[in-house]
Amino acid sequence: MGPSAQLLKPECSSEGTANLDRREEFQLASRVEQRGADRVFIKFPANAASRPFIDLIAEREKFAARQFRGQAEVVIGRRQDDVLVYPFLEAPNLEEQIGLEILQNRKDFALDSVVQYAHFLSGLPHLDCVPSQFRDFLGFKAMETAMTCVTFGPYDCIPRNLICDSSGWNVLDSEWTFSFAMPVDFLLWRGIHSLVFGLQQIIQARTNGKAPVILYQGYGRTRLYMPFAWYNAFELHRMDRNRFIAWEEYFARKILKPEAIRRGRLRLSKRNKVYASLPGPKSLLICYEELIKRATRVIQTSLRKTPC
Repeated sequence: MGPSAQLLKPECSSEGTANLDRREEFQLASRVEQRGADRVFIKFPANAASRPFIDLIAEREKFAARQFRGQAEVVIGRRQDDVLVYPFLEAPNLEEQIGLEILQNRKDFALDSVVQYAHFLSGLPHLDCVPSQFRDFLGFKAMETAMTCVTFGPYDCIPRNLICDSSGWNVLDSEWTFSFAMPVDFLLWRGIHSLVFGLQQIIQARTNGKAPVILYQGYGRTRLYMPFAWYNAFELHRMDRNRFIAWEEYFARKILKPEAIRRGRLRLSKRNKVYASLPGPKSLLICYEELIKRATRVIQTSLRKTPC
């Protein structure tokens, strides 16, 4: 950092975090700092290799602000050498808001707020096209069908990165915003997928006869459930979910270290079992799936060790 880095010295700062599961050139650190009467959120390189990524983020934020104009306000970092400084926003993000609504027993797992998110995505500028640049970026060849696409690529426009209040929509994190078109259904699926992971404990705690769920992903004690109301409302059975999860893995390969990539096929089917109550961690079903998982790992390890 240059001489003005001394301006960044906080009077007090919270413990920071760093996304070290990413490849070195994408690793960032961040923390909340108190500067005088104001709190700010700062983002900076975790190592020398990721300094150019800060430049790229600054460019992408300005690009995102132009693309979202009229639909949402993009929170843009103020540049100080290798650091991006953001206002600290007290309002809950949309994922937190939906989680709170579920805890308050809002109807159908706060479906109305998830629908509001879907309407926001579908209201972005769009066109029907073959997303060839997105395909080429991923290195995924089998994509020749025209799809309804957002005209740019807000890949990480998930509920965790949005705030919706009386002033409208605010986009919090634009570091993965691209100039090429992306399918609307894929972006919607990513958002719902992120809610299933981020709110899983709340979803399981609120499952009952009036708020049932279906099995979404995972086996044994790592099972993940999706509210049936969400699955039904967005007709996820009509989406090409297996392709979407493949795209997600292709993207992860470009950004994350190999050992950090989360894999696992979806367990949705044409006849999903609807759960009004969930099997306990010591139930026969869960124990059986845990046994199968362990046996599978043993077999895979053995095959890797067996010489050709």
